[in-house]
Parts: sequence; structure tokens; C-alpha cells
Amino acid sequence: MNVSEGPRYKVSDVTFSGNLLLDQATLTQLDHVKKDQYFNRKEIIDTSDAISKRLGNDGYALAKVQPLPKIDETNKTVAVDFNIQPGDRVTVRHVEFTGNFNTNEDVYRREMRQMEGSWYAADKLDRSKERLQRLPSVQKVDQNVKPIPGVADQVDVDYDITEQLSGSFTAGVGYSQSEGVLFNLGLNQSNFLGSGKSVGINMQRSSYQTGIQFNYNNPYFTVDGVSQGFGLFYSRQNAAALSLSKYLVDSYGGNISFGVPLSENTYGSIAFQAQEQKIKSTNYSPSWITGVPVVPTGTYPITPLGANGYDLAGPGFDGKSFLTLSVIPTLRYDTRNKAVFPTSGILQSVSATMVVPGSQLLYYKGDYKGRIYLPLWSDSTLSAHGQVGMVKAYGNTQSTYGGVSQYYNGVPPFLNYYSGGIQSVRGFQDYSLGPRDSNGDPMGGTFLTAGGLELITPLPFLTSQANSVRLSLFWDVGNVYNSYSNFSAQGLRQSVGVGFNWISPVGPLVFSVAKPLNNKPGDLTQVFQFTVGTSF
Repeated sequence: MNVSEGPRYKVSDVTFSGNLLLDQATLTQLDHVKKDQYFNRKEIIDTSDAISKRLGNDGYALAKVQPLPKIDETNKTVAVDFNIQPGDRVTVRHVEFTGNFNTNEDVYRREMRQMEGSWYAADKLDRSKERLQRLPSVQKVDQNVKPIPGVADQVDVDYDITEQLSGSFTAGVGYSQSEGVLFNLGLNQSNFLGSGKSVGINMQRSSYQTGIQFNYNNPYFTVDGVSQGFGLFYSRQNAAALSLSKYLVDSYGGNISFGVPLSENTYGSIAFQAQEQKIKSTNYSPSWITGVPVVPTGTYPITPLGANGYDLAGPGFDGKSFLTLSVIPTLRYDTRNKAVFPTSGILQSVSATMVVPGSQLLYYKGDYKGRIYLPLWSDSTLSAHGQVGMVKAYGNTQSTYGGVSQYYNGVPPFLNYYSGGIQSVRGFQDYSLGPRDSNGDPMGGTFLTAGGLELITPLPFLTSQANSVRLSLFWDVGNVYNSYSNFSAQGLRQSVGVGFNWISPVGPLVFSVAKPLNNKPGDLTQVFQFTVGTSF
């Protein structure tokens, strides 16, 4: 087959005709076709769509924009005229929902920005669809605008919703030589009884540990979108000789939170938490827990050493209890087009944890998390993410625990960040990166940094399941450090690999196969990793 492309034509002029409801400055801003540039059909289509959408924002739902090219064969140029016919301005008569078998209709209706009886607005319809797709119970939303036969100035809007599993239920009985008979029960539902409220209760019982946790959140505590939530938790661990843990923590407490929408994309919240923690040692506790200096053994070097070759353990924390009262403000920014497998948008959050005077430990934390999604081709998405966290002691806590141990400087290590694993740097064992204690085991750090890139795409042979199954190619980077001043780019660990994400009938499943790129002696690597119940 012989193909002749013919000569190339340049655009000599761009004009607009018809019923021009938009001024010239607005039309020029919407114009993607540039004079004296080569003719490009995509730019013609983009301009027509942009003008139609802009008219749609003003109520002209059925606007037509027809490009009319006039070709000059002599000069090899094209003059393009966009003929605009807005049609009648219309109102939305009804907004209807189908497919909501498990969710009350008012849960969806309160997300609408396009109101019944008001002028049709394309931007409000798009925003309404995005808000519906961000709900945890929604997998897919199809929006259809239907003209009403015999009525020129009204339309109906239908939303066909495909719902998905929005919770999980687990129950199990097992046996372990070290812990005896194990019982666990868990119910976590982000759309409890179709109400849009989140409820979670998790219980576990063994000879080693007893724990219960309850969480509740109502995203529409008021009709204006003010949220209210609370949580209670209790955990007690038995410091039996058979325990292989480095230390044990008994804790109990509760929290209450309130949130308010600051704009369409920005949400602020504040939480108040009270918590009591008791630290207990085991036969395998490091010296910073027991307060008993040890002579380092094995291959892991511990420096600097104290007198007579012993490490600088500090006063220890075994048997000590700490009551803390915290205020936790959070700011969240979200422009994602949907909650599960988004293909565009940004998700960012900034939070602080401020433990107030009167608490038995005084410290503050700052955390940032961000992720951006860039659409590529055929439902493929490039995602970039980053995370930074830091915790620092102040007041009596800093003066008591600052400079007394080689393992920490003010912040007790049980408050540390950890890195490594499927939630941070894949290819390394969970929580295995960063500084080591007197046993040579990971103990985390007060400064965390992590990030990476990910190419996310549907599986070629499962395109019909693109809303529930995705494949990814990723690059991860990150680590934890004793403090911000100890940060070194050379200390960052990196890995590359392949990930598989599946929204299964039992909940979200995530699998990864990763290869560390710069693991160092002593690093604990792990090629295959998986987790259940992780949000994407």
C-alpha cells in the first residue's frame, strides 16, 4: 500500500461566527489553534470541545461548535472558522441514580454540586462525578445527560453507579507454640449499612496479647459537611519469657475529631487524643530499654562506646508509664478524579502532633504525604509520591533524655518512625531500615523521608477488569535517620520492581516483587511481599 501524505498546510487565520455569547477574549483563551502554525486536527477538536464545555458551564447543554476550514491551495494555508450555535439555555429537571444497591441515595445526593431546578452547568456536573468517584463504596460512575422529548429547555441527568466492596470482615482461630490459642475478629466498613459512615472494630486474644480497637466517623455530622469521629483502643501484652519481641507496650486511650471542608478540594480537621503507654522489657530487649549497658557482640559495630567498652544505654524505660495528651491538626488537599485507581489529580496532607504540657512526655511531630497522578495513554498513569516526617522532644523530656544515650537524643525510640517494606521501600523487610540498637536490630529514627515513581496500567489480558486490577512498575527510595542532621542522600535505599493490585472479594490485595539497587551489608532484603486491606 502506497501512502502519500501530500503537502503540509499552515493556519492563516482563526475566526468565530454564529451566535457569539462569549466575548472575543474568552474565545481567544479557549482557542488551541495557533495562527502561522501547521494545521493540527487535534487542536481543532480540542478548541471545539473547550468552547462547548465553556458554554455548558452557562447552561447551554446542547451547544454545537462546527469548525469550517477554508483551504488556499495556492499558498498552502487553511483559514479556520468556528461556527457556534449555543442552542437553548436549559435547566436540570431531575438528577437520578441507578446501581446503588447497597447505599442510601442521600449518600450520593449530598455529593452533588449540580442541583435540580438550576441552570445546567458542565463544570458542576464534572465536579459531582468526581466527588461520587471518591467515595469508598464506588468503583465507577457513568454520567448521562438526556434531553426531554418535547421540552427544549430542560434535561435530566442520570448517574449509573457501579458499587464495590467497601469493607472487610475477618474471623479466625489459630495456634502458636509461643502464644497458644489465637482468636481474632475484625469488622471494618467505610459505608456502614449504606449510610456513608465509617465503623471499625477489631479484637484479638491470645496468651501473649489482648487488644480491642473501635473507630467511628460520620463525614456528614452536619448538612454542611462537618465531620465528627471518635475512637477507643486498649492493648495489653504479656511479657512472657517466650516472647521474641524487643519490648512490649500496654496502651489504652481514646480520641475525638472534627473536620470541616475549607473549599471544594481542601479539608481541615483537628483531633484530640489521650493515651497511656507502659513499656515492658523482654529477654530480648536492647540496652536502651533495660538501661543496662552491654558489651557489643557480633558483627554489628556500635560506636561510640562508653567506659570500659560498654555502650551508652541511657536510663532505660522498662516498667515506665507515660500519659500523653495530644492535639492533632491536619490539612488535606485532594483533586483526584476518583478514590480507587485514580488517573489524574493530586492528594496531599500535612499534619502535626503536638503533645501539650501536663503530659509525661513532651514532643511534637510533623508529617507530610503527597502523591500526584498524571494520565498517559490507554488508562495508564504515572504516579509520583513523597513523604517526610520528623519528631522532636522539648521541655522536660528533652532535658531528661537528651544526651544520655548513643541511641537517642531526647525522643524515646518507641516514638520513632520506621522504613522498609511494602508500604515504603519495597524489596527491604518491613521496618528494617535505619539505625540499629545494641542487638543489631532496627530501631527506627526521628527523621523519615521516602518517595518514588510508579507507572500504573491495566493488565493487557484483563482490560475488562481495569477498575479492579492494575499492574505497576515502580522505583522506591527512602530511609530513616537518627535525626534530621544525620540525613545523607548516600544513605537512601532504592529499589525497583513490579506490583500487582487487586480489589478482591475479600478486600484490597497488593503484591510486589522488588530488587534492591543499593543494599548495604546488614540490610534485610525481601524480594516478594504482600499485604491485605491496603487502600490504593
